[in-house]
Amino acid sequence: MDYGRMIRDSLALAWRHKSLWVFGLFTGWGTTFNTSFGKNDLKSLSGGELGDSPYGMFGQDPSQYMSLLAPFLVGMVIFAIVYILASCIANPAQVDAVNRITRGGTYKFSESFSTGVDFFWRILGMYIVGFVVFLVSMGVIGACVGVAFVITPILGIISLLPAIPLFFFVILALTMIFYLAQRAVVVRNVSIADSLQEGYALFRNHLGKNVVFFLICFGLALGIGMMVGLAMVIIYLPVGALAYSLGAPVWAAFLIAIALALPVSIPVGGYFGTFFSSLFTMFYFGLVEPSGPQAGFVAVAEPTQGT
Repeated sequence: MDYGRMIRDSLALAWRHKSLWVFGLFTGWGTTFNTSFGKNDLKSLSGGELGDSPYGMFGQDPSQYMSLLAPFLVGMVIFAIVYILASCIANPAQVDAVNRITRGGTYKFSESFSTGVDFFWRILGMYIVGFVVFLVSMGVIGACVGVAFVITPILGIISLLPAIPLFFFVILALTMIFYLAQRAVVVRNVSIADSLQEGYALFRNHLGKNVVFFLICFGLALGIGMMVGLAMVIIYLPVGALAYSLGAPVWAAFLIAIALALPVSIPVGGYFGTFFSSLFTMFYFGLVEPSGPQAGFVAVAEPTQGT
């Protein structure tokens, strides 16, 4: 399997079909941007240096800020729900678009969006199944380690030796199985149970390829996230620091920095979200059709009318 060609063609596809960036914002594996400030650069929200108050950066009892934090937390919950629901449309829409493009068909944003809506409930159901399986798997591993520690601390420490690699393998296995199953749902138009069965079969029968592909994607996501995140910090951190130095409270300076990052972070996140989604779809084709469309990708073809 030519992983290098898959990466190149996925990058080209994501760049040429920019309308897919809308879906890419909600398809996972995107880039996140974080800003960190040094302790000596922060003052409390009420004024004064850190350490001047037993309450640290708040300067006062943190409970006084709960009324301010509550709307923020509610907003985060609403955002998470909206994001999950949007991803239930964006993921199948991306798969449909890449399926059409790599097979030389005609891709239109409206048609792929319609496909995403059609598969909404199946993808949502798959999310629920995946979440439950993840919780059960982690619960079993955690329970075994906990029992070992109850018996004796030495046995508990020893149990961590197989538990830690098992934990990461479960993450790898569930990620690959469910990502492959998502593609089976859309490409083959099958049920959740049949798609999960296919995803598991593709993972089991091609274990080595799945492990290599997962590690490649993890390395790409980590490297891209670090480089783009560093670039963003260099760009907007000075502006946030300037706002803070002019008297703006910490939270206001932080929000200003985030706002300045949005015009760049949104298209960048959409592009790389599209890239990773396309890469997984091409990998799926490489497993089920080793001599099929993916052997001669047309991902670099010019966008068709309506894209």
